Amino acid sequence: MSDSNRPSSLPPDTKLGSAEPAGNDGAEHSPVARLPPSRATPDPLGDTANLHEQLAVGFRLAVSKARQITTSPPLSWTQALRATLTRAGRRSMTDRLLVQRADLVGLAAELRRLLDQSEPSRRGAAPEDRQQPQRSEKALRADRALAQTRRWRPEAQRWLQAVYSELAAVEHKLSKRSKQRR
Repeated sequence: MSDSNRPSSLPPDTKLGSAEPAGNDGAEHSPVARLPPSRATPDPLGDTANLHEQLAVGFRLAVSKARQITTSPPLSWTQALRATLTRAGRRSMTDRLLVQRADLVGLAAELRRLLDQSEPSRRGAAPEDRQQPQRSEKALRADRALAQTRRWRPEAQRWLQAVYSELAAVEHKLSKRSKQRR
């Protein structure tokens, strides 16, 4: 930026946007320096607790959606008859299967992502904190979140298999419909 754009009230060696000289690096005014000391330092235990709390919520939501999709009621006999006898019925059934397939693919990807993030190699509290006789509140929170993740993980794996089998059934129905159209 040229000096012609500089306001006349600032000395020539002052950075624009601040009242400090250009030679000062501004470290004491950085956003990180203004944070309290607890926020300026990394907090692996708090991060672990936050991760596992988010994973537990994600597992609950994904399992709920999987349960809803895979246990939805089958077609009534009138819908099935209409889907086989009329062109509009066949088209609406194909559209419904395509939407269900998209839902299942998205749900399978979400469950897979959650399971990958919660692998045992990524879990656990900080080892130095586990050895303390008096556990801190953060350590207890991390352990509770870890226990929730461990509780939801096997159920999520079962539902992922159910989603995959439902997805295979939907894809089979779609391939059958595309063969019938030819």
